[in-house]
Amino acid sequence: MTRIVSNLHFSLVAGIMASVATAVAQPGPANVAVAQTIARDVAEGKVFVGSIDPSRTSAVGTAVDGRVLTLPVEEGDFVKTGETLAQLRTKTIEAQLAAAQANLDLRQHELAELTRGARPEKIDQANARMLGNKARMANAKRDLERVQRVYEDLSAAVDELDDAQSLAIETEQAFLEAQASYNEIVAGPRIERIAQARARVAVEQQEVRRLEDLVKKYTIVAPFDGFVTLKSTEVGEWVTRGQVVVEIADLTTIDVKVTVLEDYVAQISLGDIATVIVPSRPGKVFVGTIHRIVPLADTRSRSFPVRLRVANEIRENVPLLMAGMFAEATMAIGTPVTTTLVPKDAIVLGGQAPVVYVLDQPDPESNTATVREVRVSVGVAVNELIAIRGRVEPNALVVVRGNERLRPGQNVTITERIDTGRLLNPAPIGQ
Repeated sequence: MTRIVSNLHFSLVAGIMASVATAVAQPGPANVAVAQTIARDVAEGKVFVGSIDPSRTSAVGTAVDGRVLTLPVEEGDFVKTGETLAQLRTKTIEAQLAAAQANLDLRQHELAELTRGARPEKIDQANARMLGNKARMANAKRDLERVQRVYEDLSAAVDELDDAQSLAIETEQAFLEAQASYNEIVAGPRIERIAQARARVAVEQQEVRRLEDLVKKYTIVAPFDGFVTLKSTEVGEWVTRGQVVVEIADLTTIDVKVTVLEDYVAQISLGDIATVIVPSRPGKVFVGTIHRIVPLADTRSRSFPVRLRVANEIRENVPLLMAGMFAEATMAIGTPVTTTLVPKDAIVLGGQAPVVYVLDQPDPESNTATVREVRVSVGVAVNELIAIRGRVEPNALVVVRGNERLRPGQNVTITERIDTGRLLNPAPIGQ
């Protein structure tokens, strides 16, 4: 009886496992986007191996001497243009800037005082002083005339006449002085004094700008978006002018550096499109353009350095393609032959060979089909399409999206049809 129960239990377990295996082996229909393959005459292409370089690098140094106050970045951090990389101590220079700003304010107030002229109260005061002296002068003249008449009648002494003459002269000079002072106040300061004041203001403005620029130099910022690849100092250390503080590499776009034999270099041009595969990043086909052709060959290999510019992918501030990675670039070199083209996203990498999934006998009414896996070799790029070699015919439907987890013989449901012609001849940007 025990043996019968055991056999029954074994049979049930085996049945369940077989059902699970069948379910795993036969997954349900997957939703996919498809596109039609096309045939075009394209060059067969040559594969060149190379490595990935940053599109640009910068050894960011300091323009002044100083002690590092803060250093908010670490190696591997992604920084944006203008972001602070290091802050040097600025207490002394800030005090100098404050003093220069105060002196500039003083000079500006002096200039304002000169250009506005005298206050009305001061003009009234000068006018009153002038009128008072004028009255005293008139009174002194009348006294002098009276003394002269008396002196002519021999009724006044010579000393009395001399005193009257002196007082008349003195009051006249006082009046002229008060009048000149009044006219000067009304006329305002001389043009030369205003010009001197303006010059003093300009000098202080330049001093303030110089110190403000110097303060900015104590803050070291990122010159472009990139990743910190080296940190050469720490908080508290003394750095000298010209010393490298941080090194930055721009990996938002990368360069694939390859060498091209002189037999082939005449067949490529700036702006030509190339296919790039990075073995350490399976599952992706990248498209780049020839960015630089260096016209200086290695005399031993007779090959020229060529740089391909490729747009990188940044995921959570980590670049998908990193400097130093091995890469393979396929460029259009050779005689054009009729070749099948597929969208670059139709190619699935990561296995023993690149593959594409081709739809067999799609049902136009239900938009369903079965896929088969076809091994291919990757050729040159033509805009957003890639030339392939393999058992894929022109006008066949291939899976473009949703192909990452497909299996041979799996059923699929077509949810979108992509126009291959648009990928072959993309509209200009802005249209």
